[in-house]
Amino acid sequence: MLHDIELRLEPDQKYLLVGASGSGKTTLMRLLLGELTPTSGRVTLSGQPAAKLAPASVFGLIGELEQQADIFAGTVRENVTLFSKDYTDDQVAAALRQAGMTDWLATHGLDTVVDRTSPLLSGGEKQRVSLARLLLRHYQFMVLDEMTTGLDPQIADRLQADIFNMKQGFVMITHQYNAATFAKADRIFVMAAGRIVAAGTQRDPQVAAALDSLALH
Repeated sequence: MLHDIELRLEPDQKYLLVGASGSGKTTLMRLLLGELTPTSGRVTLSGQPAAKLAPASVFGLIGELEQQADIFAGTVRENVTLFSKDYTDDQVAAALRQAGMTDWLATHGLDTVVDRTSPLLSGGEKQRVSLARLLLRHYQFMVLDEMTTGLDPQIADRLQADIFNMKQGFVMITHQYNAATFAKADRIFVMAAGRIVAAGTQRDPQVAAALDSLALH
């Protein structure tokens, strides 16, 4: 359950939402995406009640990258376009490169067939393919939910660094501390027991203290 949440997210900013498991991070994002209806207060998306928007309308505005990359049996092109014919190969390749797949494309092609167990894609590369789906559709804001969980730390660090170099705004949900990532965030929200207990940059004493209490600093 969430308590006394007051939050405004700007589309051009890069946010971190930090907290231990069960602190309310995912519930808060499900409210933002209109998947839950608040029992009190209101949640708006582009000025409209999020829960009253059709899912297609919500996901026309916000891209979501979940903890486990959704890779299905098909070509890399099909995985990025989701079988849409609206995109050229140049656009698909550009989205993959923007997602950090340049080296992979040097030895593979858009017609390479993959699936969720394919050895042709590492865990980090699967997340990058999922990210390319969002970049292809030019989302200006994204929700990134625990996207580095289970990845090798060095791979996770590179993926986060690449995401922070993108122009798009986002909120990244995490319970893992990374000094470079936290330093780049425009604003950090620390959650505990359904409340935002600190908000600001990594340099703010209140945020540093809250991270210390979570053993994340």
